[in-house]
Amino acid sequence: MRSLLFSLFILLTIASCKEKVSDIPEKYFGHWNAEEEKITWLVPRQHNLILNKNGDSHYSTTGAFQISDEETSGVAAIVQVSSLRVGNKVFKIDTIPTTQPDNSITMYLDGLMYTKQ
Repeated sequence: MRSLLFSLFILLTIASCKEKVSDIPEKYFGHWNAEEEKITWLVPRQHNLILNKNGDSHYSTTGAFQISDEETSGVAAIVQVSSLRVGNKVFKIDTIPTTQPDNSITMYLDGLMYTKQ
């Protein structure tokens, strides 16, 4: 009985140490930026999205004079047929990541063009 419990403990320890692996398609991985022009304050709002292969992701928005910035960090990203979820933030995927003629890679989420850095 002791050896069975010890074996179970070892297996659970190994399983819990396993690195998170993302199930999102490879083309989504990387650091993405978008700029949203706002009439209010005449200052563009910056959107930053980081999708890592280890499963962690980060989303933030910033802009001068903006009162409500959003930030979600260290959470898994999920890509479904027409949406991308980063924590509680859900984006509508308008276009998947696509290589442009100038070799930049862009995708449209919620109507904004994100460019891969």
